[in-house]
Amino acid sequence: MLSAVQRITRAASRAFHGNRVLRSAKNLRNGLIDRTFRRAAAAEGWRIADQLSHDGVREAAFTIAFNTPWAIDLLTRQWSRNHPDLRLVVIDNSSDRSARVAHEGLCRQRGVRYLPLPRNPEWSPNRSHGIALNWVWFNVVRHARLDVAGFIDHDCIPVASLDLRSRLAGRAAYGLRGASLTHPQAWNLWAGYCFFRPAAAEGLAVDFKHRIELGLDTGGGNWTGFYRHLDPAAVGEAGHRIVQIELGDGRPPYAMLLLDEAFLHLDGASYREAFRDASIRRRIMESILARG
Repeated sequence: MLSAVQRITRAASRAFHGNRVLRSAKNLRNGLIDRTFRRAAAAEGWRIADQLSHDGVREAAFTIAFNTPWAIDLLTRQWSRNHPDLRLVVIDNSSDRSARVAHEGLCRQRGVRYLPLPRNPEWSPNRSHGIALNWVWFNVVRHARLDVAGFIDHDCIPVASLDLRSRLAGRAAYGLRGASLTHPQAWNLWAGYCFFRPAAAEGLAVDFKHRIELGLDTGGGNWTGFYRHLDPAAVGEAGHRIVQIELGDGRPPYAMLLLDEAFLHLDGASYREAFRDASIRRRIMESILARG
C-alpha cells in the first residue's frame, strides 16, 4: 500500500508531466541538447561509417555501452558465437573513464568495432540513452547507408542464433513492440531490441528520445515522425517470454525476458543492486554461457 507521501509525490509528478506548457518547454530543451550533441564529434561517426562501407558491411547492430565491462564482455563473447555474420559495433556512452578503457580493450580483443561518444550532457539515463541512439542513427547508420541497422541493449545477450533477414523480409522494422498506456493509438519499438531498414525512414523524422506526453519510453519519439507513417503489416513483432535463472545458495530465481528464444535481457546491468554482487554476476554468466 502506498504511503500518503508516495501518493502525493506521484500525483504531483503526474500533474507536472501532464502540464502541456511545461512539457513543451522540456521537449524544446531536450531537442536543443539532442541537436547540439548530435553535431559533437560527428566526423568520428562518419569515419566508422566509412570503415563499415569499405568492409562491405550492409547489416549491422549497435549497442550503447554504459559503465559495465562485464556485460560488454558477455555480449561480445556471445555475439561471436551466435551472430558471426552480423557486424556488432559498440558505441561507448560511459561516464566512467576506466569503463571506457575496459570496453575498448574487450572490443580490440574480440575484433569488434568500438567508438567512444563525446561526453553526454544528459544526467537522466533515459535521455542520455535516447540522444546517444540519435547520434548513432544520424552520424553512422545514415552515413553508411546500411540495408539493415539494429539496436541491442548492452545487457541483451544472444543465447542462440536468429535469422534477422527473414524477420525483416518485406518489412520496414522489427522488434519488441510496446503500446502506450495513455494514448491507445501510439506505440514504439523498445530501443533495446529493434531492427530497421533505414531506407524506410528516408524523409521521416527519426527520434529515439522518450515522449512522456504520449506515455512512451526511450524510442517513443519515433511514433510521431516515423512509426505512425508505416503500414502496420510492415512492422514485425518479436516473440517474448519470462524465464527464471537459478542463482543458487538459497537465493530466489532471477526473472529475465527472453526475446525470440535468442536474446536474454538481463535488465538493469548498469544499475540494479543485484548486479553489484560478483557472485550473482558469475552465476548469471555461467547460466547464459551454458545455454549457448
